[in-house]
Amino acid sequence: MSNMSDIEIKKIVSLYKNQREKDKERYSRIKDTEEFKLKNRARAKAHYEKTKEIRQQRYKDERDIRLAKNTYYYYKRVDKMDLFKDKHSEKYEILKKCGYFSFNDQCPSESITTSDIVYDSAASLSSSSESVE
Repeated sequence: MSNMSDIEIKKIVSLYKNQREKDKERYSRIKDTEEFKLKNRARAKAHYEKTKEIRQQRYKDERDIRLAKNTYYYYKRVDKMDLFKDKHSEKYEILKKCGYFSFNDQCPSESITTSDIVYDSAASLSSSSESVE
């Protein structure tokens, strides 16, 4: 696996622990100084301004998924999952496509039923066999 002996590994670990202790002690010493606070605020504000458009774009991109999840939660809460699948099939497909439902759900009857899996796989098998002939 590696060519390092146990002694070398212990030395590296102890050096790492010592460095972490020094860093922790240094931080506890300077964290309450006014200069550190101002510098940290400036760094955080610069990061916020730099990533502002990225976060806005991600929010817009994930809008459909958020709306589909909210609708799903409503129908799950009122225990009308079949109505959700019928009435909002496009939202159900969005959630299914993005992997929101998994086969290991605690309540698989509320997400994907076995019959959906069987029919989907049978349909894909029949279409692939037709394309071969």
